[in-house]
Amino acid sequence: MAPPTVSTEQPPPTPQLRSYAQRTLVRAAIYTIIGLVLLLIWYAIDLLLLVFAGILLAVFLRGLGRWLSEHTPLSTGWAVGAVSVLLVVMACGGTWKLTPLLIDQARKLAQDLPQAFNQVIERAQQFTFGRQIITDAPASQLFLDNQSTIVKQVTSFFGSIVGLATNLIIILFVGIYLAAKPGLYQRGIERLMPLDSRRRTREVLTTVGYTLQYWLVGQFFSIMVVGLSMVLGYTLIGIPLALVLGVLAGLLEFIPNFGPLLSVIPALLIALLTSPTKALYVLILYAIVQTLESYLLTPLVQQRAVELPPVVTIIAVVLMGKLFGVLGLLLATPLAAVVLVLVKLLYVEDTLGDRTIDIKGEEQAQEAVAQAADADPEPT
Repeated sequence: MAPPTVSTEQPPPTPQLRSYAQRTLVRAAIYTIIGLVLLLIWYAIDLLLLVFAGILLAVFLRGLGRWLSEHTPLSTGWAVGAVSVLLVVMACGGTWKLTPLLIDQARKLAQDLPQAFNQVIERAQQFTFGRQIITDAPASQLFLDNQSTIVKQVTSFFGSIVGLATNLIIILFVGIYLAAKPGLYQRGIERLMPLDSRRRTREVLTTVGYTLQYWLVGQFFSIMVVGLSMVLGYTLIGIPLALVLGVLAGLLEFIPNFGPLLSVIPALLIALLTSPTKALYVLILYAIVQTLESYLLTPLVQQRAVELPPVVTIIAVVLMGKLFGVLGLLLATPLAAVVLVLVKLLYVEDTLGDRTIDIKGEEQAQEAVAQAADADPEPT
């Protein structure tokens, strides 16, 4: 009798096993794609920050164009073009008039600051307390060291004229194209979402746009008021290089909390070259302007602009500055504003089901989306 044969064939996988294997493969593929996307974002972060700066420019141009369109017969597209041309003309005119003076004063400021700092060190060394501070504080050596971290960051970003020109061109073209046809790119993002989520996606994107617009309006107003006040104040006090110091004070308003403090340091050092009395006047001027800004200007601006918690702002500025240098410092606050709005809309409202009432522009965005839906009821 022949021995019985033993089958070596494996039983076919059950439907449950096949389904589990498929889900595992899908999850692995998704996690791999997410990891690759995050890695790509990290390596392309400088370009993405430039794109975000272009988005800020687009929001600025679009806001001015929308305002001009509401007060003239021009359509929004033509109004954006007119605003862009007008700003270019104004920039060229201002460059032709003020740039030589600003460059000359900036060059003299770069020459005078080390001399002023050395003079402060020499005067402080005359006192026991001052000598102790200079000995214990490494900040003086950091200031004098041309290879300090801040100097290297500034040099790496602004040192190359070609690199700076390339960055400005990217920001300019991204801003103009987005301002001219924002709906094209917004619809592209919406089409990546499920049909039942596209209206909410449009509301979120529109709210973010209004958030950036309000933030830009507030920042522009603060920069203009503080810059003009400091130029006028330095001129009345008799501080040399008043124009470049005032412009610096205005521009550093773009960096909350730290910017105003950094702006007064060069003015104090230059004033000390003249007399300690003028340095005292600079401190008084700084205190007056910052008090008016904190208790009068900022509350008025934040009635319509974006109000960020101070701790969130400080963390964003320090983290972005440490990770991405000067460009991170400049874009930290608007990025924090966008992230805060997205957390409130997508997590607090949509996930937790709670209603937030402090998102400026949300109701305006919902009305705009509703009007657009009534005008074009077809799904996008």
